[in-house]
Amino acid sequence: MREGPGSRDGYARGLVGVLLVAVAVRVAFLLLSHPGLTGDAADYDRLARQLVSGVGYLAPDGSPTAWRPPGYPVFLAGVYALFGPDPGAARWIQAVVDVGSVGLVFILGRRLFGRRAGLLAGLLAAVNLAPAAAPARILSETLFGFLLLAALGLLVEPRPVRATAAGAVLGLATLTRGILLPFPPAVALWLWIREGRPRSAALLLVGFVVSLAPWTVRNAVELHALVPVSTQVGHTLYSSYHPPDGWRFGLVAHDSVTAAALELPEPEASRALVRATAESMARRPGRLPRLELLKAVFFFAPFDWEILPRYGAFNPTYVLILVLAVGWLLTAPGVRRGDRVLAVWGPVAYFLVMALLFYGSPRFRLPVEPLLALPAGAFLDRRIAEGGVRRALLEVGGLAVALALATLGAGWARAVVGGWLRGGS
Repeated sequence: MREGPGSRDGYARGLVGVLLVAVAVRVAFLLLSHPGLTGDAADYDRLARQLVSGVGYLAPDGSPTAWRPPGYPVFLAGVYALFGPDPGAARWIQAVVDVGSVGLVFILGRRLFGRRAGLLAGLLAAVNLAPAAAPARILSETLFGFLLLAALGLLVEPRPVRATAAGAVLGLATLTRGILLPFPPAVALWLWIREGRPRSAALLLVGFVVSLAPWTVRNAVELHALVPVSTQVGHTLYSSYHPPDGWRFGLVAHDSVTAAALELPEPEASRALVRATAESMARRPGRLPRLELLKAVFFFAPFDWEILPRYGAFNPTYVLILVLAVGWLLTAPGVRRGDRVLAVWGPVAYFLVMALLFYGSPRFRLPVEPLLALPAGAFLDRRIAEGGVRRALLEVGGLAVALALATLGAGWARAVVGGWLRGGS
């Protein structure tokens, strides 16, 4: 791997500086933002309290449930067991976890693109507003992002032992957010066919299955059905093709079909809603192009209505990272190198496909943003090598000014887009 110039001690000090920046930004959000426990957060808190008190993993009506994957409630219960049932303590622990994610971005960037690129990628990840704000919320995204980055780090040079560990960590990540379930088999297929590593591919699947098996067995016993991770799939899928007002994704649809499904046990309800979605798509295929376009727009749009403190806020740091990452993709040689595809562009493509299948949103995109910081840091590194630090600073400064002007006009743009959405619903 290419290394930037400079001493190891200098880069060690640089890494410490990046981590201190990450700490400062996250502490600022924790001190200034105090989101309440509503929606998903309230349910995670309820499950964690039940686990700590010994009640078990039960639905509000007292029946066994697999509606939510268990990874984050178990993590939250561990925090509650140590510090008491205090969401405030959980937020501080999550901030520590996310600083760890910044460190993992540096490690991945250094291994893929060189030390200076790793430092620059880490700095971009440290100041990116959405991941920095996420620890203030009792949601699974921060833990999930850390586990995903850890697994991807293990997949760089995936020798058998590392591949097994990566599979196990991917299993833990899947138990945190079930949307990752098809990803490990796809990675194994890549390792076998593209990289010529059949043993590593098999061992990755072994680690993944071992991580997932206890929860799947529990579900078979308690729910009398094969539920690898969650029973939420059907509801999410149906709602993504029947959004309220024709464009509000992320909300559970309420109609006669979902009402009938609520009368069924969780696994049967999920299967019924998957069938209903397929039937609805077959009856009205003309709706699909507009829905898929909206999902793509919501996935990439630089507005945030789920993570940042202000609803609909414009996120200029995400735009900066995205522009730099695209710059690297368009200009860099060796884009197809296997480790970079596997650690960066493969997961980015995967989450985009999942967004088109389900729906795009800031929370859906959140795991992608630290990955985009990797090629963004590499692009800055190359601009420094080609034109010097001053020229690179001028280019980034010009982009920052443009983003500042875009921030001023973001409200107008959001109003225009919102009017188009409402008009087309």
